[in-house]
Amino acid sequence: MSIRQIGLALPWLIGGTGLLGAGLAGGGKREPNEVRMASTIGPIDAGIVGALEDAYLRKTGVRVIHIGAGTGAALELAKTGGFELVMVHARALEDRFVADGYGIDRRDIMYNDFVIVGPPSDPAGVRGERSAAVAVAKIAAARALFVTRGDTSGTHVKEQGLWSASGVAPSDAWYVVWEKGATGNAATTRYAEERQAYLLIDRATYLTVRKDIRLQVLVEGAVTC
Repeated sequence: MSIRQIGLALPWLIGGTGLLGAGLAGGGKREPNEVRMASTIGPIDAGIVGALEDAYLRKTGVRVIHIGAGTGAALELAKTGGFELVMVHARALEDRFVADGYGIDRRDIMYNDFVIVGPPSDPAGVRGERSAAVAVAKIAAARALFVTRGDTSGTHVKEQGLWSASGVAPSDAWYVVWEKGATGNAATTRYAEERQAYLLIDRATYLTVRKDIRLQVLVEGAVTC
C-alpha cells in the first residue's frame, strides 16, 4: 500500500500488518494538518513508523503524530476517539474492533512473521522444529526459561495461541512474565537476552537488535503476524 493510498483513505485503523479505519476519531485538541496514530511498538522500534511519517509529511504537508503501545492498549486508545489511525498486529482483535463499530476500514499494509529465539545451547532442543506449537511444548517439558510480554499485545496474543495449540498451560518459575513487557518487543528481547531465555518475537524486531544479542532464531517459518 502506498503512502498516497493511506492519505486518501483516512480515517483508518491500521491493523498489525494491516490498516483499519478508526471511525470515531477527533477527540482532543490538535494542530491543523495533524493526524494522530496509535501504533504497536514493533514498527516504531524497527524505524518503519518514522519513515512512513517523514514520507507522508513530504508528500502531503500533514504531520502524523504517533503514540506507541501494545496492540491491545493501542486499540483501547483508539476507542476513545482521539486517533485517526491505529497500526496493530492481532487479526482477531482487529476484526472485533471493526465489528464493534470502532473501525471502518481494515487494510493489510505490510508483512511480518514471528520466530522463536533462544540461547545457542538450545536446552529444550527445538532448533529446526517445523511446528511452533510443538516447539513451545518441548520448552515447557524441559522447563527451560521462556519470557513472555504478558500484556495483551499482538505478540502476547499470538504466543497464547501457540500455548493453546500445544495443549500446555504455561506456569511456574520457568515461564517468566516480564513486568515491563508493555515497553515493546525490542526491550523484551534484550531482557530475554539477559536471562538467556526462549522468546516468541517478530522477525523485524529480531533483525533490528540481533547485532546486540546472542539469542538465535531456532524456529521459523511457522507463525505469521
